[in-house]
Amino acid sequence: MPIRVGLVGLGIPGSGRGGSGIWGYAAHLPSIISSSQYQLTAVCNSSIVSAEKSIAFHELSPGTKAYGSVDDLANDPDVDMIVVSVRVEKHQELMKTAILSKKDVYLEWPAGNTTAVTAELTSLAKENQVKTIVGLQMRADPLIIKLRDVIQSGKIGKVNSTSVLGFFARLGQGQWAESAAYYLDAESGGNSLYIYFAHFFDTFIHVLGDFIELHPIAKAFQKTINLVDGDGNVVKRNHPMTTPDHILIQGVLRNGTLASIAFRSPPCTVDGIGYRWTISGTEGEIELTMPEGPWQFGTAGAKVKVKVYKSNSIGTDDFDRGDISALSGGVPFPGSITAMSYKAFAAGESDKFATLESALQTKHTLDKILSALRP
Repeated sequence: MPIRVGLVGLGIPGSGRGGSGIWGYAAHLPSIISSSQYQLTAVCNSSIVSAEKSIAFHELSPGTKAYGSVDDLANDPDVDMIVVSVRVEKHQELMKTAILSKKDVYLEWPAGNTTAVTAELTSLAKENQVKTIVGLQMRADPLIIKLRDVIQSGKIGKVNSTSVLGFFARLGQGQWAESAAYYLDAESGGNSLYIYFAHFFDTFIHVLGDFIELHPIAKAFQKTINLVDGDGNVVKRNHPMTTPDHILIQGVLRNGTLASIAFRSPPCTVDGIGYRWTISGTEGEIELTMPEGPWQFGTAGAKVKVKVYKSNSIGTDDFDRGDISALSGGVPFPGSITAMSYKAFAAGESDKFATLESALQTKHTLDKILSALRP
């Protein structure tokens, strides 16, 4: 029997404000309706009318129910799992209702606008024996799975050090949507640190382990930006920006690995490479390179090389991501990796998806980086 899903936050292209509902239709909707393991039985938006419009626009099954209240959705006996894909400031209220109804939950990252909220939701889910999945979907990317497996197999020996040179997409070229102004605020919980950087950072600690010693430097070189409305008209000039555009980290991981991560925000990179990740072991080295772009959309275009030192020869292997269309059930970009996380959750493959508990660990470490921004 498929898992019956109620989706909170299903937008219509061109109608979302500040990201509202976009990821719901771009990633969650195709992931759910393309899978035989799931069945979309309900949509919940800010009003019943809004939910009905989304159901009609996306041509969903006539039996799909429309709700304007998560309380009503949570009481629906035909819903086994509630997916929350809305702006971060609404996570706490909606998730508490879902968890207390003892429905399983899929919460979009950053899983609450503060770490205290994430901790509260984590405890609540544990108390109510609710299964959780968090939208850090890169744990399900086939290339990342293979990277983790190769390291754990000992192919390059004991990992002694790792270094990352990463890339922040430059914000707005001088202007930014007023409806998404929260992204410019370092304390909002939904910004370049907790979204853009965090998606890579969660992958990093999933593959290699978390930090036991951390020395961060974070800085916002760009201080202001103009805010514009939906028509591109400037509504506020020189709006303050405090979210970091440069992050430097040095530290030691739990297994003793020395680690260095540097993210910067140039107009473009010199060679089009957005991420260069090197992992050095006693028996060899791995290098992952990937073009500019949001890490969370998947490793399309990425190249991974492994050199293993054996006797007098050096062998090089290139990674293959496989048939992404087949692995995702035909879900197109940018939702293909999200589809794989749904598949992993249904199969109980807990090493391929994040939970509230693992998300909380990631946020605790991110908080230490944020502290470097504060006076």
